[in-house]
Amino acid sequence: MRPKCLLPLVNRPLLSYQFSLLKKYGIGEVVLAVRAGQPGLAEITRLGQSFSLSVKFSVEKSPLGTAGAVRQAMSLFRSREPFLVFNGDFVADFNLERVVRIHQEKKAWATIVLTRVEKPSDYGLVVLEETGMVKNFVEKPKAEEVVTDTINAGAYVLSQEVVEAIPSGRNVSIERETFPALLKSGKPVIGYIHYGYWLDVGSLPTFWKATVDILEGRLSPELIPPVQEEKPVGSVKVEGKVCLGRRGLIKPGVVLRGYVVIGNECYVGENCLLEDVVLFDRAAVRASTRLHHSLIGQATIVGANCSLKGAVIGDGSYLSDFSQTDSRNGL
Repeated sequence: MRPKCLLPLVNRPLLSYQFSLLKKYGIGEVVLAVRAGQPGLAEITRLGQSFSLSVKFSVEKSPLGTAGAVRQAMSLFRSREPFLVFNGDFVADFNLERVVRIHQEKKAWATIVLTRVEKPSDYGLVVLEETGMVKNFVEKPKAEEVVTDTINAGAYVLSQEVVEAIPSGRNVSIERETFPALLKSGKPVIGYIHYGYWLDVGSLPTFWKATVDILEGRLSPELIPPVQEEKPVGSVKVEGKVCLGRRGLIKPGVVLRGYVVIGNECYVGENCLLEDVVLFDRAAVRASTRLHHSLIGQATIVGANCSLKGAVIGDGSYLSDFSQTDSRNGL
């Protein structure tokens, strides 16, 4: 099973967007917390090498939580300097140089990167003092209890003293245990509000939003990892923004409408219509099929003369000719 961090986002592994951000700021050493038996480690290592990153893995025999994982990973760092911690499923254009500088200037034990959202009641909130110090945390409040729109963006700078205080060998939450304990003990915890691009790509709707944002150029081009793309040829009609992978075959009469991403080595048969669609690598769509607001998994075959609306089809599936679906659960 493919790990989430290698899920293709506009034909690039999700993790590559974070690697691109780290490379921009001259960071060369990365430790990833992974579970025992995690697939894809060799691919992640090669991906890191393509960004000139040294990648090590901290393997958890049992889940250690967001803080416990950091505690275990600390032994793999060579430096005693403060270090960055990322959650694994966001795309952002953080100014890491500024975040680290503020952490050092304020002599903080922990600095939490924050972002503002339109519906803060869906998240845990971080309330700040006027000085930028964290005042308190509010976990997923009711609408009438919302006192701020700043939320934890899943990125931190931590000093060694914080990590050394995390209990080892058990599941520990950085959000629910470590940060509140620091506040209770009077240690300096800083909130840095990020006003640029940020998106948690942890659900199908946000995966699609990230896809649209990247195709529309809303993420800085320097943070979009390079990838070889091809151009539509022949009688293929493009009515929107598309990304076409390598070594694919798109037959005559195909219409690509809206936002369309076609992975590597895909096949699209004659007279197909793809509207707001993502095809993962090696997917095949046979002749005269119409796909709307759908995601087709890796190495999946969709038969001829199908009509799919709002479909999400897993890797390695097969849909016979004339299949139909009309769902609201798609893209």
